[in-house]
Amino acid sequence: EVKFDVNISNSDIDKINKMRYWMNQMMMKTEDGIMHISQPKSLDAAQKGLQRNLLLLLEEARHHEEKVGVPCGHEYRWNMLENKLRLKSKADQANFFYRMIDGVRIEEKTKASEAVLEKLIELYQKMDVIDTNPLAYHEVCPVCPGQLMMTTPRDIHQHLHSDQHKYEENIIVDSSDTVASSSCADSVR
Repeated sequence: EVKFDVNISNSDIDKINKMRYWMNQMMMKTEDGIMHISQPKSLDAAQKGLQRNLLLLLEEARHHEEKVGVPCGHEYRWNMLENKLRLKSKADQANFFYRMIDGVRIEEKTKASEAVLEKLIELYQKMDVIDTNPLAYHEVCPVCPGQLMMTTPRDIHQHLHSDQHKYEENIIVDSSDTVASSSCADSVR
């Protein structure tokens, strides 16, 4: 296992996974067989997504901590974490070049918080900057007060990128610190 001299939270892993998501997007091909990296619009979106998440990660205030050693004879071993403590990514990684990093369960989650996180992941997967086609049924944000109804993928995108939603989502993510590496990367504004 890797030893750090700062605390790395699941929120940090989530940001790293968002960067890995954007790199994966550039390695994929469209239905026409064209690499996304050769398309200026896709490349620009990925660069902005990478930059935003990298800056968020680097600007985070970190407190120095002493490295904790592993027991003798356990050096240079990987995957020593028990499976029940892993927060596996729910993203479909079959076509990913860079796999998502698992989060670590820090404290017990309630069924309610798990459902909220799963709903957020679902909303991130449905959002689209351009698509204004109506959804089969309306969506409601699980973390924001007021229960705003969203009827198109564009509505979902605009809501998930609003300052109010970001504030509410950060409260959920940072308070429990149990976010798995399953959310998709933020899209560009």
